[in-house]
Amino acid sequence: MRSMEQDAVVQEFLGRVCRHIRVKSMHAEIREELGSHIAERMDMLASEGVAEEHRAREAIKLMGDPDDIGRSLHQAHKPVFDWKLVVLLALLAIVGLFGLLNVQMSGLKLWSSIQLVEKKLFIVVLGFVALFICYFLDYRKLKRYSGVLFWGTIALMALTLKVGITTNGQNVFLAFGPFGMNVMAASILPLLIAASGLNHKFSSKDAVGWIKFAAQMVIPVVLYWQSGSLLYGCIYLAGFGIIALRHNRVPLLAVGLPILSLYIYKLTQTPYLVERLQSFLSAQDKDYQTIQTIGAIRSAGWTGHGFAAANETLPYIYDESMYPYLIYCFGWGAGIVIGLLVIGFLIRIWKMGVSIRDEYATCIFSAFIVVFGIRLLWPLLMAYGVVPIVGQSLPFVGYGGFTQVIDFCAMGLLLSIYRRKQMLPARMETV
Repeated sequence: MRSMEQDAVVQEFLGRVCRHIRVKSMHAEIREELGSHIAERMDMLASEGVAEEHRAREAIKLMGDPDDIGRSLHQAHKPVFDWKLVVLLALLAIVGLFGLLNVQMSGLKLWSSIQLVEKKLFIVVLGFVALFICYFLDYRKLKRYSGVLFWGTIALMALTLKVGITTNGQNVFLAFGPFGMNVMAASILPLLIAASGLNHKFSSKDAVGWIKFAAQMVIPVVLYWQSGSLLYGCIYLAGFGIIALRHNRVPLLAVGLPILSLYIYKLTQTPYLVERLQSFLSAQDKDYQTIQTIGAIRSAGWTGHGFAAANETLPYIYDESMYPYLIYCFGWGAGIVIGLLVIGFLIRIWKMGVSIRDEYATCIFSAFIVVFGIRLLWPLLMAYGVVPIVGQSLPFVGYGGFTQVIDFCAMGLLLSIYRRKQMLPARMETV
């Protein structure tokens, strides 16, 4: 057992090391890690016959200069901020603000009196504040509350079905005083964060594990089904499937295939979806929105129709049709630039995810890449008639409402994960 004198020598050494490491939350783990290395060296010296009163100082000498170790650890494990993602996100938000300015200044009676830009600016500012709050939070603390987050989100979705606002046959909005939020759209990311932290590794004989897994997959899908927001259910299934695929493929196939089959059957029994699919597959009988979207893009040419050009036939130009409307105003080149910006944004998220080693964080990144990949690429492909038209706006660009604040929080969570990617190594190789 080490004497008080030996402990004092070790603590002095650890204090000098930690003095150079600015992230104080790391000090406890670094002290524990370095302390174990010192103890190992002391045991080695004991086996070599070194006297007990000299072991601590000799072990510390073998460790090296504490100032050099501290500076090295600080450089190796200091927080990382990804400016590239933030810049790309800011550019998407600027495109959205500029697009809404076009809509508001277009002279159309429906939008000229609505403060779209002011509301969008408020949402963007609020979103970036939420992003930086999430950035400074420790994402690892979310894992212990995964169950609470999952069932809390489920409860909010159920409440929306009970007292929510029905629009266009979908019961997805919940009012909070003067504000409203698309709860069904906003629920996808919290559910997937929760699913990333829940245990999906269980044996084929574990009945409780099977029940929990089935509940995590089935209950959200049923609620999306009941709300009429089948698209959100598809996106959730895709994200959940990626998470489950990393853990346990057998229950994913056993539970997922029947659920997917029933979901596809439900889609084929929904009249408006069947009409849209038939219209998409038809070479001549296209639906109104597809005809107007393609027509607006074709008429734009390389120069477009100019700033705030009025288009009374293109529906939902403030949200779902924001991308084709910007092409209509500024030409095909603008469409290419926005498309490249979206692709660059997704590539950046993917590159960040590749560098992550924590299993929980990797699940979150994998699910988010799938979700934002669908939500960002579908509106672009939808504009060119490559995929059927659905009610999906371009994230961070379309008006979106308060649901976009959740998207900003999601980006803040990814930045928080990336910030800590090299802060807490499993073993410190510098010593």
